[in-house]
Amino acid sequence: MKMSELGEELLHILKKNGWKENRRVPINIWDGFYIKEGYVPPESLRSFLSHWGGICIPHENYSSSVFGGSDLCLDPLMAPLAYKPDVDEIGRKISKSLFPIGEWGDITIFITSNDEFFCVYDMENIFFLGENFIEALNQIVFRPQKLIKV
Repeated sequence: MKMSELGEELLHILKKNGWKENRRVPINIWDGFYIKEGYVPPESLRSFLSHWGGICIPHENYSSSVFGGSDLCLDPLMAPLAYKPDVDEIGRKISKSLFPIGEWGDITIFITSNDEFFCVYDMENIFFLGENFIEALNQIVFRPQKLIKV
């Protein structure tokens, strides 16, 4: 992914919150979390977390007032819904393998084994965010009121 794919406003928001194009963070703690919960993290998940994990974007940094102006935090340890049997149940509903990657208020953000992004609220409300993280991030930051329910 190149910075030019982000768009100027999104790039500004990300940089303001500590992101940079060549960012890499250790993921040992998240690997341990997934293994403890019974997940087998694919390499694509590990790659995603090494680049994006730990980024938190306070709601004041973007225009959304949806969901009470909730912050977006890309940290699997903060995901409200991470218990594997529950996540597997949600995954069966949409025929996807899901991995929790963070929170958006009371909403859990998930990545699939095919690098698609979904968010889930209360096990029943499942929304498609995008076919890649840039689409998902744009959906959360700029168009949350237009989430696509699955």
